[in-house]
Amino acid sequence: MDNVITKFKYVKISRKPYMLDCTSYASTEPKEKEENEEKGNKQGKGIKDADREIGKREAGTKLGEKRVKVLFWNVQGLRKKEKEFWDYVGKFDVVGLVETWVQRENWDKLEETLPQEYVWECQGATKEKKKGRASGEIVMGIRKKMQELEKGSYNKNGLMKKVIQLDNNRWEIITVDNKKMEETKINIEKETKEKGDEKILIGGDFNARMGDKGTRIIDKEKGEKRGSKDKANNKEGKILWQIIEEMGWEILNGNKEGDEEREWTYVGARGESIIDYGIVNEEAWEEIESFKMGERVESDHMPLEIKIKGKEQEYEKQERRNERKELEKIIWDEEGIQRYRSRLEKKKFEVKEDIEAMMVELSNLIVEATEKRKIYI
Repeated sequence: MDNVITKFKYVKISRKPYMLDCTSYASTEPKEKEENEEKGNKQGKGIKDADREIGKREAGTKLGEKRVKVLFWNVQGLRKKEKEFWDYVGKFDVVGLVETWVQRENWDKLEETLPQEYVWECQGATKEKKKGRASGEIVMGIRKKMQELEKGSYNKNGLMKKVIQLDNNRWEIITVDNKKMEETKINIEKETKEKGDEKILIGGDFNARMGDKGTRIIDKEKGEKRGSKDKANNKEGKILWQIIEEMGWEILNGNKEGDEEREWTYVGARGESIIDYGIVNEEAWEEIESFKMGERVESDHMPLEIKIKGKEQEYEKQERRNERKELEKIIWDEEGIQRYRSRLEKKKFEVKEDIEAMMVELSNLIVEATEKRKIYI
């Protein structure tokens, strides 16, 4: 039992929280010190992980900032989507889904099954023929706690608009499901011309191919504008580019962080193409932090993920506080070390067969000597 007492005498006192190990009792002092040095490098890993998590948050979004996330996606049917699909959609604040294949007469029943954190609106599908599946149809959702300025906003076949307020700015977010580009052009122009300082974001499936048009990023090595993976142009693309030029708008594809190479937006049986776009007016350009294609398999079309810069609202601050995890961190300072040493010298351990019980007593000494502080991650 002398060896056990010796083991206690040479426990390394560290600034780091640690757990005691009693697997070996006949070790020599140098070996014990070496083992404890190794432990010291591993001790408090959970607390370190928590500290790293806090560091990540501090290095990312600053306190008081908020990234409003917008999703545009041709989902190729909304019925029978799995939980993973809705978990993904639920990460966004504004959602614009096209090709949902939902007819107006079926909407009320389907709406009851959608995530209740949103206010949903549907543009019913239309059947061009008596037989066959309905085509078109847009479904848009706005997170309930966001400030929507105009309820029941513009809703015309192939176009749906929602108006929200963000940082005292009016944002018009338009989802497009283009079937006839000439008609889409008229609707877009009618809904966006002669605007004031509103910020406009348009996204969706345009069925338009524009090649390299609208590229802004310069390739430093080549000294020229970076190209697009899709070199093709079509009639719809020419009309869409005409709208963009006339309105002085900008294309997000290939021009924002996350999609520097202008990636494919459609990958399916007909090959690869870029036919889904994010487009903004001049007032909104600087407010777009990133634009990228999501990695999903539920559709041949890639989801368009857009982050808008913004300030955190009061209700979001409270939600963030509620979501934080509480941990108890042991503060192993000089005062605590001295308290531990003093109590250890006064403590008399009786010779027992139950080594675990003795270790519990020693562990209690450490707990009593240390200060605890609550931290949140």
